[in-house]
Amino acid sequence: MWNFPLFPDRASSLATRVDVLFFAWLALATLVALAVAVLIVFFSIKYRRGSSANRAPAPEAVRARRDRRIELAWIFVPLGVFFRPATPSTSTSWASSGCGSSSTPAASARSTSFMCPQGDRSGW
Repeated sequence: MWNFPLFPDRASSLATRVDVLFFAWLALATLVALAVAVLIVFFSIKYRRGSSANRAPAPEAVRARRDRRIELAWIFVPLGVFFRPATPSTSTSWASSGCGSSSTPAASARSTSFMCPQGDRSGW
């Protein structure tokens, strides 16, 4: 009943790198989800009814400056976190892996042909 292979047999030498990339993205998504959950719980407790949180409106100039900073932060922080791993300078990016040219298929693998993002045809 529980014969579920978490790490099945690798069909090529590229499979290990793909697994590492998958688990890195999974860890990043888990961290973001946990951070959001912690912030939801924190602000739910801080601003619940009956708490002594300051709810007085801020002056207009202070509010406008603070709102601008918040908007810039929630634009550029996720961009930096999520697009940095996709830049070609990282060792785990698809572009630096040679688009499959350094992988060796298993003996039992079927022959395939695909087009790389760079435009060269690669096949096994």
